[in-house]
Amino acid sequence: AYLLHLQAIVSSTATDVTKTEGESLVFECQMSTQTFQHTHLSLTWYLQGESDSQVQPIISLDKDLTVRPGKAFESRYTSGFISVDKVDETTYKLEISKLQVTDQGKISCEGSEWIQDPDRSWYRLGQKNVTVSSVQVQPLSEYRDFVQVESPKGGVREGEVLQLKCTVEAQKIQERYFSVAWLKDGREVAHMDPRGVVSISQEYEARDREGEMKVWKSSNRDYVLFIKPVRVMDTGEYQCRVWKEEKGTGGVFTQGRSQDSSVERVAVTVPGECELTRRSSLNVTQGSLLQLACQVSGAKGQVSVAWQHRSDKGTTVDVINLSRSGVMEPGAQYRQRVQAGNVRALRPTASNFTLEIANVLLTDSGVYRCTATDWVTERDDKVKNIDTSARTHPKSRNVRVTENDTVELICTVKRPEAPLSVTWKFQPTGTPSQADIVLLTHNGDITWFKELRNYQLRVQAQAEETRVVLRIMRASASEAGAYQCVVDAFLQQVQTSRKLSNKLSVIVSRPESSLSIATGPQPLLEHDANSDVRMECRILKATSNSSRFAVTWQLQRPGEKNQTVVSMDHDSVLSDPGEAERYSLRRHDAQLFELLVPRVETRDSGQYHCLVEEWLQNSHGVWYSLPAKSDLLERIRFYRPAIDTFSLTIQRVCVEDGGEYSCEVAEYQTDRDGNVMYIGSSKSGITNVRVLLPESNLRVQKKNHTMTVSGRQGEGFTVDCQIVSRSTDKSVFEVTWWRQEEAFEKGSPYPIFRVQRDFTLQKMDHTRHGLFFSRPRADMYSLAVTNAELSDGGQYYCWVEEWQLTPRNTWRKMAEDMSGSLTVLKTRTRLPHFSVVPQSFTCLMHTRIPRL
Repeated sequence: AYLLHLQAIVSSTATDVTKTEGESLVFECQMSTQTFQHTHLSLTWYLQGESDSQVQPIISLDKDLTVRPGKAFESRYTSGFISVDKVDETTYKLEISKLQVTDQGKISCEGSEWIQDPDRSWYRLGQKNVTVSSVQVQPLSEYRDFVQVESPKGGVREGEVLQLKCTVEAQKIQERYFSVAWLKDGREVAHMDPRGVVSISQEYEARDREGEMKVWKSSNRDYVLFIKPVRVMDTGEYQCRVWKEEKGTGGVFTQGRSQDSSVERVAVTVPGECELTRRSSLNVTQGSLLQLACQVSGAKGQVSVAWQHRSDKGTTVDVINLSRSGVMEPGAQYRQRVQAGNVRALRPTASNFTLEIANVLLTDSGVYRCTATDWVTERDDKVKNIDTSARTHPKSRNVRVTENDTVELICTVKRPEAPLSVTWKFQPTGTPSQADIVLLTHNGDITWFKELRNYQLRVQAQAEETRVVLRIMRASASEAGAYQCVVDAFLQQVQTSRKLSNKLSVIVSRPESSLSIATGPQPLLEHDANSDVRMECRILKATSNSSRFAVTWQLQRPGEKNQTVVSMDHDSVLSDPGEAERYSLRRHDAQLFELLVPRVETRDSGQYHCLVEEWLQNSHGVWYSLPAKSDLLERIRFYRPAIDTFSLTIQRVCVEDGGEYSCEVAEYQTDRDGNVMYIGSSKSGITNVRVLLPESNLRVQKKNHTMTVSGRQGEGFTVDCQIVSRSTDKSVFEVTWWRQEEAFEKGSPYPIFRVQRDFTLQKMDHTRHGLFFSRPRADMYSLAVTNAELSDGGQYYCWVEEWQLTPRNTWRKMAEDMSGSLTVLKTRTRLPHFSVVPQSFTCLMHTRIPRL
């Protein structure tokens, strides 16, 4: 005979639960037995969809505590979105994260009791099934988003700045994509697609070119329309229209339904005029929406907020808490309304917290209070993220993985002869102490000490051994460190022995960057003043299809340091336009960023550089910058010349290799069973390495010469540029010849010809016909001016730049020097005076034909 008791635990008296797609769901079932024999229990959770005639298993906790996901839920279990746990002696918990629409239906739990015969085979004594709840999952697309426009109060005056902000409030907005259009009097003014590409309507193109109108994204929620100077014609009714965008494979977006904001009236007045503003009041009535805001400032870490309600009778109860990790924890009296979606705690910005109560009741009147708690946690930023998956046994010393990879750590106990409890411990990289992750007690209870979404536990019980598998889901820097399992044996509820495994290091590193960019249209741009200049920065290759990019354009004027003119972060948020109003950065497609300099001036001359920073998102939703690919590992040689000496050699050292170097030594020992045991580690002192550039030794012949030209046909001259000494034998040179016209005390020198370091011959704007380059010797560069004319007079010299190829295959300028000058003077040839006397003569013409 057996007696199995099964009871569903529902958080409220309601049997129906309504959730929004993407939220989490938690149910519990209690199961106990009063059977006298030694039996084992198993539990299975089932889902019966609204249109399904059969139930389908979600997940099971077997009689040997093995977790088995249902076929339809395997991938979600592997991703860590579904879990089942034994909370205490009789309570079992099901947790589903990131709910899908297909999860709606009836949820039930089924318990079974098992007994083992002497032949070690298992028989089911009986089973019971109970319905827990009926779940409705509301599609995210049907969740009401809020779009509102913020305009200047009291209007603006002509010539001032008009700045309109469109705010989009939506769930998990950082994970969603939108396109936004600005409308004036019902007609589109500007549009920004989900990639940040801006398009201006034809009516406003001229003002856009003049820099009077800009659109940018200032945060994940806020989109700004900027007009300066504003005109009277800008008076009208403004609103923004927002489309939801779904990102598919290959980065292609599909546009969903749109939503319009309310209309904001903007009046542009001339000086001396004014316009009245209208005030409105909000009355909260029964059945409407109540919104309360709480602003927190000065927090140094993560913030949790607790909302309390004091009724008119003076009783105070907890409404809802928002934990520091963003989890909503309802109060006992509000649990049902929270599950129905009528009470929510939100955090629209970093410093603002909101309490929303929908379908407000008369009993909701009273005083509300919010209490904020600042949580400061230690973070270890030394660990970076890497690249291969691994399934390992504790005998291994370390595992190297990339972020988002899955790691399985196996704790094996040979021939267990007594009930065991197993504890997995974790020591984060760079910290001296261990922390417990999970405890599996000898009676089957599971206690978690870490966030469950990062780990899973599985038990594999066999005749010869028992395996307790700890699975690290989507590894990140937070999961990097040393893991160890501790096994305790019990006899009649008394601990009899303890065994510790060796420590296993999990090393998580960031992927290597594959970023490659190109700028255009050409190395040298020359434009007339007041013309528009466009420069492109194109992404040729990225590390991931989901990469985002932060783009910065810098200007280096002659003799000055680099100056940032405009930048856009990885969220497509532009830098404050007030810092660089004359520059405009636009994104024409996912890989093309264009810098527009309208109406250029002489002060805009210089070298423009495009800097691109690649960003990736880790498993916790945190974006991080990916450093550019380094070739240092390819030039490193590591060896052990003696038992106590380890040497590191860096070949072809360059300036970028300078910095602080240290070594860390970990000691291991093998025990009698062949297990490798971690003993300890120690770190050396710091060695400062400074890499110096070779001393500049470039010298160009500085002897001055003077010559005259008379303008006779065939006359010419040569401007020689002799390199007397160089810094290294591997140097290459770029030589430019300059000319200053005869009245050089009034004019400025200008380049006439250039030989680049790859021997590309470059003509300049003032290059005339009849220039010939030659290099008669390795240290001599010559430019010949043929058919010299009187107008070729002036001063000529050459400018030499010495370049060297670094070990990173980039060019570095070593030195530069100027030659002496050749002064060409012009003189007119004096023709001899003669007269012709007529007389009779005979002219004989001799023609000589050359031999062929």
